[in-house]
Parts: sequence; C-alpha cells; structure tokens
Amino acid sequence: MDWTTVVSSQTNSGIAHGHVAEDLFSLVHWTVFTTAPTAAKLAVDTSLWGYEQIRRRKYYFLDRKKLLKRILRTTNIALFQKQKESNCKLGAYVEGVFCNVGTRAAWVGCIGKGSMYELRTNGERRILGYIADEETHNEQDALGRERYSWSSQETNIPFEQGDLLILAAGDAATISIGVFDEIAQHPEDCKEIINRERPHSSWGVTILKK
Repeated sequence: MDWTTVVSSQTNSGIAHGHVAEDLFSLVHWTVFTTAPTAAKLAVDTSLWGYEQIRRRKYYFLDRKKLLKRILRTTNIALFQKQKESNCKLGAYVEGVFCNVGTRAAWVGCIGKGSMYELRTNGERRILGYIADEETHNEQDALGRERYSWSSQETNIPFEQGDLLILAAGDAATISIGVFDEIAQHPEDCKEIINRERPHSSWGVTILKK
C-alpha cells in the first residue's frame, strides 16, 4: 500500500500524524492554540502505542471495531489527564481521524473536524465526518474534554486493491465532495487544491492507496 501525508498549518505545529507499519494511521488537529503541539503529539503517540499494546489481546485483535474504540478511549484519557499539568490548564483537546487498515477493509473513527473519503475502483464513494457540512461542526466534539466519554463517528468500509482513501483533519475536513473528488484524481496537487479552497488555514491530509 502507498500513502502520503500533506500538512499545511499557519502555526506549523498544530497538526500531528503517525502510523504503525501499514496498519494504523492517526491524523489530529489542535483546538487550543497554546497547547497545540503538546496535545497533538500526545494524541498521536498514545494512539500508536495503544495499537501496539492493545492488539496483543486476542479479544481486541479479533474485533477491529472494539480495537479502534479502545484506542480512542486510551487516547482520550491520556489527553484528559494531561490537563492536570500546569502548562495544559487551558485544555489539551484534539480533533481528527484514526484508521485501522485490514486485509480487505478499514475501520475509521472521526472526531470533530476529522473526515474520511473513499473512492473505490468501481466508482463508489463513501464519506464520514463533516465533509461539506462545516455549519454543524461542534467544537465540543473533541478528544480530551471528558474522561470517559467523547463524540465520534465510526464505521468500517471495504478497502481493497485499487481503492483510495483520504483522511482529513482541521479545515480540510469540511471541504466539498467535489473537492475531494479532485484530490482523488490529482493527489499530487493536494496541497494546492486545499489551499485554493481554504486559504490561510490549518489542516492535514493522509492519502492511502491500496
């Protein structure tokens, strides 16, 4: 599988991304400016660590939906706990998208300004999150606000040879389906396309191609 991550951020520290081999991809965006780099890095590092540790348990390894949910729970608690530290009193919250890729499917979780777009070889499209729907976005929908609860949209989708998956966080998560179509056709121009639609914005995009 091929993938690339493109980031455009005014602060140059508000986006964090990472992956474990070709299995788990995390892409997050800050919500509190002063704690942006700390919260974003903690969220990604915790999700990747969580994936490596939690999947060792057969119960979660055999059920990717429960595995993704547990990764989100672990990440959420880590962010909530971080706010006990003096330098994070204003909050350590993130929005974004987490994706666990299997042999023929993918499990995706979107939180706040986090979206997923898939274009399959047969032309079928699947979307999740706030694509073309910025007005209904609620800034309270973020990891780290409550210790044991968070608001997310989760799904599993077929993801096979030739399919393309776009994970978007920040301002790129609410661009129109037509713009996502354009990125799918010209992934090499992703940065130019999004900056045209969302000038002077902060965002991150990971493009996965089976």
